[in-house]
Amino acid sequence: MYYKLSDYAKKFGVTYRTAWNRFNVGKIEGAYVDNTGHVCIPIISVEKLMNKKAALYARVSSNGMKDNLDRQMERVMDFAIKNGYEIINSQKEIAFGLNDTRTKLTKILNQVDEWDVLIVENKDRLTRFGFNLIEKLLEMQGKKILVINHTEDNNEKKDLINDLVSIIYSFSARIYGLRRAKNMKNENLKTTETDNNANLLLTTGFSWQSRYSRNEKSDKHGRWARLFFYRGLLICWISRIEHVDLGTFYTVRDFFPTTGNDMPEYVGKETDFEKAKEGAERRFNEFLKTCCYTQVDCEQPTHAKAMSGLPRITHRPMPHV
Repeated sequence: MYYKLSDYAKKFGVTYRTAWNRFNVGKIEGAYVDNTGHVCIPIISVEKLMNKKAALYARVSSNGMKDNLDRQMERVMDFAIKNGYEIINSQKEIAFGLNDTRTKLTKILNQVDEWDVLIVENKDRLTRFGFNLIEKLLEMQGKKILVINHTEDNNEKKDLINDLVSIIYSFSARIYGLRRAKNMKNENLKTTETDNNANLLLTTGFSWQSRYSRNEKSDKHGRWARLFFYRGLLICWISRIEHVDLGTFYTVRDFFPTTGNDMPEYVGKETDFEKAKEGAERRFNEFLKTCCYTQVDCEQPTHAKAMSGLPRITHRPMPHV
């Protein structure tokens, strides 16, 4: 038993011309021309074709094309029904054609044992690149991909542009992301280094150091001095002067603003070193209280910015005596 080509066209809802074109390209399995010139199609071939199970897939690249997605799925579904396919699964997806982690397409491929044909409207609806590879892999499992339309329309071209823009955006985002991560890493390293320097300053505290001579005698040039440091910053310089007429006395230089003196350097005299030392420490303690409680905005060296809550002191090079 067999069907005529006209019966085949009516059964699948296509024109006679379409059925004839399918026969000419060999898409009707088992069809042949008899002695009278009529195209005959075995019934078993038609029943086998009509019993085929299909999975439908439709895709657009952006939410702005969602209406086109619905129309695309309607067209694919109409084609499947007219050609007698049993629809097992249908998935609509909004994703870029270059995205290889599409959940809806993955779901169809995971159910490959349940269908025989995967129907898409255009090749690009399935994937932008690698279509032949996917088709070959499915053929190895006895499955086929059926593409309804092999031509591109304006929507397809627009979708291709969206995919190309997405590639540029994706790579740009990755480049800027790597650059930002690198900058954040460098900032963290700088912060850590600054914190370490600040901790070093915090552990330094108050200290007096000798200058020119380590004992009570002056050096060969007649120089003797003691330097007062606070957390690594020079606070006070006390020099001993030995004068023939005036005798021995100590000049004091404060490198921070003191009471009644807005300049960061104060010069005074004392006849006793211990009194000069105590006076310097007392004035500086008052300066600390002023900075901490009245928040006087004094100058601050760059490397001291990390010392949160500490007084800001002008750092000056050691004067020559």
